[in-house]
Amino acid sequence: MTGKSVYDADTGTLSDAWTYAYANHAATSISTTQAGTRFSMQYDAVGNMIYQADASKNLAKQMAYDSYNRIRQVTDQNTGTVKALCANIVVA
Repeated sequence: MTGKSVYDADTGTLSDAWTYAYANHAATSISTTQAGTRFSMQYDAVGNMIYQADASKNLAKQMAYDSYNRIRQVTDQNTGTVKALCANIVVA
């Protein structure tokens, strides 16, 4: 599946559209639009989410993982605030 469209049941107009990108049978990005890009997510080669944005709330974060695919750091893209994690426990 490379995308899906959501229509308003009453009017039949397009209310949302999702777009998927793949590499080697794994999702590399997902975008959804509703009057412009609303949500955007990107994934690394092993399927870890490395970026997430919500344009309607002006929020974005970037995630980093260790060699065991455990999340080790989350960075707020708007403020630059970094939260370091150790064994999935926040130590910031």
